[in-house]
Amino acid sequence: MTKKQAKIFQLKPPAENRIELLKKLDSKLLDGEFEYVIRESKSAIKRFPSEKFFYIIQSLAYACIKKNTEALKILNTAEKLFPDNSDVLYYLAKIHKEESSFDLAEEYFLKSLKHSPKSDHLGKAEILNDYAVLLRLVGRRKDAIKKLKLALKENRKDTLALHNYELFMKELKQGDLPLDDSELFQTIQIEEYFRDKFRKEFLSEHETKQVMQLIVDAWNKEVAPYSERLKNLSISEKSKWFRRVELNFSLVNIGKIENDDLDEIISKEDFAKTLDMINEALDFLPPDSILVLPLVQPLLYEAGLSDERVEDILESGKPTAEEEDILHWAVDVGFLIMDSVYEEDEYVKELIWEEAIDVAADYVPRIKSREMIDDLARIFEQIINLAKGNKKKSRKKR
Repeated sequence: MTKKQAKIFQLKPPAENRIELLKKLDSKLLDGEFEYVIRESKSAIKRFPSEKFFYIIQSLAYACIKKNTEALKILNTAEKLFPDNSDVLYYLAKIHKEESSFDLAEEYFLKSLKHSPKSDHLGKAEILNDYAVLLRLVGRRKDAIKKLKLALKENRKDTLALHNYELFMKELKQGDLPLDDSELFQTIQIEEYFRDKFRKEFLSEHETKQVMQLIVDAWNKEVAPYSERLKNLSISEKSKWFRRVELNFSLVNIGKIENDDLDEIISKEDFAKTLDMINEALDFLPPDSILVLPLVQPLLYEAGLSDERVEDILESGKPTAEEEDILHWAVDVGFLIMDSVYEEDEYVKELIWEEAIDVAADYVPRIKSREMIDDLARIFEQIINLAKGNKKKSRKKR
């Protein structure tokens, strides 16, 4: 009996499956444990050589510690194994762009677009936007604007593509001149900030101002004193120099999110009637789902449901079976975020937050879901605080 028990206790625990390991590495990457991700992804590739995301996540970890040579090596290996995979080609384009290898970056952006699934409108919009930024860097602003038009055709509510389109058009009207050095520095540092935060837009005016001030301070301290040197450098050489200037983005916080819509007043009766009508139209979802759907729109985008399609479903109440699953998933995540924000016990709050990330990872890669859930929770908390503030103001007026 004792010998049998000894054998049992000597058994190794079951190995993590592919999905569990991906989630774990995503989480570690977002926590900044880059060396861990590199080490464990190497082991994972030996176990799961046909899983492209282990190659991609290893390259991202290398890129985060400024080891782009190693990042390119692993992505080149992935390209040989998955030559038609849009994700692998896209990250090759991005790393080459960071290395200021602009011709290679353009080549891979074009390959990534060629192999993107026709139905992946959001993914193609993201590729086209990054491609447009590259074209602007090398002085091809008119071509950049054409790519942004295509990006907005794929996803007309891509806020970053829309912002870039308006900016590039404004620059074009002022004269199709190449970026001056400070604009190039600003563009590169904003890209670095969004990559650091795993998102593609600012969430508040306060956040924007902080980031821009950091960039101005860094320019004045790290670049401006050596302006004479810039005169003899190519765009590629300047870009490499500017990327080596590291800013402390951990100092940035989102701050207060303005929402003018909160100033609008609606009676309890009208609100209740409207809610009843919407609940009836969305009878395939839990009651009051409309309260969280606007909050989780970024998740819906990532899962493949465009704004236009969501509006159609809200009006008709007729989603496909797959769309219904996605909407149920998004609502579940939304209610978990709400529960996390309202929960006062910090331990329970953390548990709910982790559950929200786990559920979100069903459709959104965990590398994005953790950052997105964190941002959505902050936004929701800000909206609640703003609503409370408006309520207090209206009471005072009475």
